Amino acid sequence: MTLTIAPESATTPEALELIQGCDRALHAVYTPAQCAAPSADVLDATDTVFLVARENETPVGCVAVVTTSSTAVMNRLFTVPQMQGRGIGLALIKAAEQTAKDLGFSKLTLKTGEKLQAAVALYRQHGYVACQPFGGGDECLLYFEKDLKVSQ
Repeated sequence: MTLTIAPESATTPEALELIQGCDRALHAVYTPAQCAAPSADVLDATDTVFLVARENETPVGCVAVVTTSSTAVMNRLFTVPQMQGRGIGLALIKAAEQTAKDLGFSKLTLKTGEKLQAAVALYRQHGYVACQPFGGGDECLLYFEKDLKVSQ
C-alpha cells in the first residue's frame, strides 16, 4: 500500500465524495440535527487545511484542521469503510497533528460523538484526553485535546 496524505481543496469532486461518505457514516448513528459537521465550503476556507489520504492515487480518507488565532480543531476524520482497519485513520490523525504543529499550535482539540466508539478508542489510544466543551454542540458530544508539545 502506498499511502500519501496531502492538502487539497475540500470542493473537488473526490473531496466532496469523502465528505459525503463522512456524512453518511454520521447519519447512520445520529439524526441530522445532531450532525453539525462543517460543509465543504467552510472546509475550503483559508483558516482550514483539508487533508486527503490516497492509496495509489485513490482517495481513501480525509481530515481537516480548522484554525482560529488561538485554537486548532481536528474535524471530519473519515476513512472509507472498505479501507478501515488499515491504519489510515491513525495516519490522518498524525498528519493533522503535524499540520497543527507546523501552523504554530501546541494543542489540537476535537469533538466526536459518544456513539462513535471506534473513533473514541483511537483518540484515547493515541494521547487524546477529555477536555472542557468548546464551540457549540449537544449532549451526545465528547470533547478531547492533545498536547502537541509532548514528544510522540
